[in-house]
Amino acid sequence: MEEEETVEQPTKKQRSPRGEGANALSKEEIETLLDSARKKGMLVWVQRGTARYEKSLYKTTGPAKHGQIYVDKGFKVLIHHIYWRMMNDYALIPADLHISHRDAEPEVMNLIAETVDMNESRKYCHKFGWYKVLPGADRPRCPHWEAPCTGPTP
Repeated sequence: MEEEETVEQPTKKQRSPRGEGANALSKEEIETLLDSARKKGMLVWVQRGTARYEKSLYKTTGPAKHGQIYVDKGFKVLIHHIYWRMMNDYALIPADLHISHRDAEPEVMNLIAETVDMNESRKYCHKFGWYKVLPGADRPRCPHWEAPCTGPTP
């Protein structure tokens, strides 16, 4: 009887749980990273109506896309993940939630933790400008009433 040859199937690259890198950092490490970014001029203030938000100037395309920054522990984290933790009393990012960009400019740190479906639906508000109030309307067309999308307006 011949032995059957086992062919190994290629495995899909396993992604780390969302926020794992940011969740591994202490409050002090997060504060140090954000203070350093501010001193380097990589976090600047922008206005959205009456609200002000910080905007990341870290690269958002190419190998270092989405504001990936390296930490002394030998890995990289997403700046919006550590920023969300700072804005939420350093709470850990829940594994089943995404950190969504509420602003049409993904570099603006107007963030919320929500489901993948809500995260994906925000892309349409941003793409089609639903965060803008049309002339004669009293509110934007954005369907995210509890945490509306924002963006630059003329």
